[in-house]
Amino acid sequence: MAQKSIFIASAGESKLLAAKIGQGLANAGYRPLRWWQEFPAGSLTLDRLVEIAESADGAAFLLTAADRTWYRQEAVGSPRDNVILEYGMFVARQGRRRTLMLTEPGVKLPSDVAGITYERILDDVPSVVERTVEHFDREFSDPLPPQLEAIRLIVDPSVVEQQLMDRLPASWYQRDLYFGIEGARGWLAAVSEESYAPRVHELGLQHLRIAAVEPVSVRTFVSFGPGDAECDKEIAISLRNREPWLQYIPVDISDGLLQRAVKLLSDQVRVPIGILSDFEDRLNFIALQIRAHAVPPILYALLGSTLSNLDRYERSFLYSLAATVMRPGDYLLLDVSLAGPRWSREMDRRRQHASYGPGYRRFIATGVGRRSGNSIESIIERFDTRIGFGDGGGDIPNTRGINILDVSTGRLVLMIRRYDWPSFLSWLEERTQLQIVFKEPLFAGDILGDGVVLLKKN
Repeated sequence: MAQKSIFIASAGESKLLAAKIGQGLANAGYRPLRWWQEFPAGSLTLDRLVEIAESADGAAFLLTAADRTWYRQEAVGSPRDNVILEYGMFVARQGRRRTLMLTEPGVKLPSDVAGITYERILDDVPSVVERTVEHFDREFSDPLPPQLEAIRLIVDPSVVEQQLMDRLPASWYQRDLYFGIEGARGWLAAVSEESYAPRVHELGLQHLRIAAVEPVSVRTFVSFGPGDAECDKEIAISLRNREPWLQYIPVDISDGLLQRAVKLLSDQVRVPIGILSDFEDRLNFIALQIRAHAVPPILYALLGSTLSNLDRYERSFLYSLAATVMRPGDYLLLDVSLAGPRWSREMDRRRQHASYGPGYRRFIATGVGRRSGNSIESIIERFDTRIGFGDGGGDIPNTRGINILDVSTGRLVLMIRRYDWPSFLSWLEERTQLQIVFKEPLFAGDILGDGVVLLKKN
């Protein structure tokens, strides 16, 4: 089970007791977030509190008699105002069970919280520490409660702008295919066909993905481009078996695919948000949302050969992801398409029109039609003459590939990269500063295959 973080709040006068509670939680395997260590110079206290309330797993508030106030003609001991305010913020986000209140006899509590069960602070400090640890042990031994609140979809303003424009950016190629509800319908039709990929091979590939994450315990699973989300669902279930409090955050440029991922996964794990954004161009925006809503450690994933199909070359994306988004202790799960020893462009099935079923043809025609203004049906009708093939590649050494082209305009539609497995692994080790903790190829014959790799940032 992944380590849980507990925020500890108190008035300055109770800092010594708060420190002992923090040490007791640390000794029990928790990660204490002590209030006097969580507000770096220059930070805005309220903004930082919101961040902690979003990301922490629980909180312990020491409501002690730090102040003397006048109440009904009598001087009484009262908690400091800011501690009461912070308690309310955490209850709103974490709930009453995960926001533990510790108070001492005779303290005047606000009437709104006076009826809430709390732990008493007595002179026996070891007992207070022990009861605090026991409280969180009981709380986190239970599975994550059902998600009853609405799931927030965070929409990148730049995606909204693209949806309102007459034409999509000139730098988009395969993003043309996935964008919007139409792209989602096309992709789901393509992957549902038996001709999309051999069923036996797909089952073997999913087995490797599950094997890769088997020893991993993380708090958040972030999926870039979840597709039909069926693969994400199985991985989330595997991760949930080791971490009942797992949460899942999908990121996609297609609102249809994003909504499908949210719907499918919210029945299995907690989905705090979904992010509608372009992870090729807007990684900084996405990183801000993840930092605000994800609980570390995080498993990032690009599955279904997403890395192999980026519009831009993959080097800059992986650099940015590893350097600016991932933090120590985070993981990255990739699967990529591989060229076997007898691979050639002529023998690659994606260079043959016959390998594209009706759903895949519609998926490609949707993107071509969006760019050209031609009807989808007319493109499908002339698919074998309208769609052609060229030589492709990548910026990782020894990468081969096929470019799918709109013959009428010469415009690139889709890039399909096939990696050389040893070269791909060498490049990852040398250039990303990430540690390879799992690597396994799976070939269907000696022409095409796939590889699964899990990396960790130390």
